Amino acid sequence: MAFITINRQNFYHNLNQIALKTGSIDKIAIVLKDNAYGHGLKIMARLSNEFGIKHAIVKNLKEAEVVREFFETILILSDEIVKDDLCSFTINALSDIVKAEKGAKVELKVDTGMHRNGIAIDELEEALTLIEKNALNLVGVMTHFRSADVMGSELFWQQKQFETVKSKVQESGFTNIRFHSHNSAAILRSRNFDEELVRVGIAAYG
Repeated sequence: MAFITINRQNFYHNLNQIALKTGSIDKIAIVLKDNAYGHGLKIMARLSNEFGIKHAIVKNLKEAEVVREFFETILILSDEIVKDDLCSFTINALSDIVKAEKGAKVELKVDTGMHRNGIAIDELEEALTLIEKNALNLVGVMTHFRSADVMGSELFWQQKQFETVKSKVQESGFTNIRFHSHNSAAILRSRNFDEELVRVGIAAYG
């Protein structure tokens, strides 16, 4: 049987390197989806909590229930959108907005070049209108970089696209929004981090 040995100090070293890039532990969201990439969902949640991590990202509500006690916020990437005091839910398509339970906390994912999920930039205005119309609580807006680990200009092109998204959201009157685009590779390449959150997966476990 295969097994993994978790080294607490190595894990904390990795998280500390990210904190040095963000300027604050409070800006780190640990990605725990798919059983924390096979490392053990609850044990990695507990270790993250002990380090001081306040935010987590999981795949669904089932995973969220396992780690709910350890975090102040939990972002669910793919599940039915329901009202929950702790959890926010990703909007990956316009149809998600219509099906969501009123009052639910949501985070809008915008496709700036990944082409995997998320609304198109030209759908942004419609999405914001639908979110307001359906009485959803927009707490976050995000994107995903498709090749931040590859040297080249593509990362900077996507960052520019996301800056446009940020401006449009703010101009629409939404406030108290946490914007997040950086994954592990992007934060390690970043010199000046000015967003509210970084989503850390492989950099924490590697």
